[in-house]
Amino acid sequence: MAGGVLSFPLAAFRDDGTLDPDGQRAYLARRLAAGPGAPIAALGIPACSSAVHAFTPEIADACFTALRDGDHTTVDTLLRDFHVPFVELRDRTPGYAVSLVKAAARLRGRPVGPVRAPPLTDPSPSDLTDLKALLAAGLDLVGAAL
Repeated sequence: MAGGVLSFPLAAFRDDGTLDPDGQRAYLARRLAAGPGAPIAALGIPACSSAVHAFTPEIADACFTALRDGDHTTVDTLLRDFHVPFVELRDRTPGYAVSLVKAAARLRGRPVGPVRAPPLTDPSPSDLTDLKALLAAGLDLVGAAL
């Protein structure tokens, strides 16, 4: 069974250190889990954070809006044409969960450095080409550009 870590910014907490549900919801509403978004929404959880938001907030926001509004056609299109292919690319090589996020951020003009330690490796030239094409296609789905 896969595990995970939930983390929230300080804005999600009250001055006394307890979790502020309204602050938490406001934070989560700005972030969306890419692939697992639909099942999470089906459980009644309004949203959660996604690495996709770090390099293509336009896609994450479009997916969140579609989930919130019940636009299943858009959710299905984004999952089929962007999120699932991204997961498949990520799964090609151990460590790509981090390196693809950094590579995608660089492709979007953000100044991030290379990965720092094994098993993390920067994407191969072929995978980087695939990532760039996937980003361009995904952004095109939401009316944005690389």
